[in-house]
Amino acid sequence: MNVNGIAEHRKRELIFDFVKSFNVDFICLQETHNDSEKNKEKWTRDRGGGCIWSRATNRSRGVGILLKPGSELIFGNIRKDSNGRIVAATLLDRENNPKFNMINLYATAVPRDRKDFFADIWRYKPGDLNLLLVGDFNCVVNTSLDKQGGNPDSGTAGIEELTDFTNNHNLVDIWRETHPQDRIFTWNNKNFTQRSRLDRWYVPRGQDTQATIRACPHSDHSVIEITWKLRGGKKRGKGSWKLSSTKY
Repeated sequence: MNVNGIAEHRKRELIFDFVKSFNVDFICLQETHNDSEKNKEKWTRDRGGGCIWSRATNRSRGVGILLKPGSELIFGNIRKDSNGRIVAATLLDRENNPKFNMINLYATAVPRDRKDFFADIWRYKPGDLNLLLVGDFNCVVNTSLDKQGGNPDSGTAGIEELTDFTNNHNLVDIWRETHPQDRIFTWNNKNFTQRSRLDRWYVPRGQDTQATIRACPHSDHSVIEITWKLRGGKKRGKGSWKLSSTKY
């Protein structure tokens, strides 16, 4: 979820209360505005479950992966950048058996920098097994389906580099895979003259996955909630991300 900052205590309470209503196994947050170890420790206590954070400033960037309180999962092989844009980990069971790998990212909005950012994702990959890629990608794949308003020719910088990564790891954009022609958006500006599907889950091709896009009153982004069943494995429940006031 792109939460547009949770440094302010009341906003953080609202976000954490909101995500509790989903009863999900894990949550991926972007743009948290976490700028210190003190905040990291306090926010983890406020959440009440295992959390990992990549810090930035109290005004921009910051990402995190949050497990639900009492989760059977634990983090291993944690990787993060120093700029608050990527956090990754292997999720293991309590016997330290790896279940899946996850990368949560918040891509830069600067087109020329975004190409380099996506070309560098592989450095943070914690493993190949059941890799999930999630985040605010700040770009669209298809300007006709994934964008409304603004410059019709902009918004795709970095897609070639991102697609190289997802193709090499046999990942698919789960929303587009299951809704090939739907026009739906996960971000809007204040007057709804511009909307885009910036936020996505990329999941292993051929696995049993469903996706739902939901509105949220605390951000200009939407929640994307997935239900994912590991092939040949135990159902792990839902994971959700992204918040918005957009109504569909």
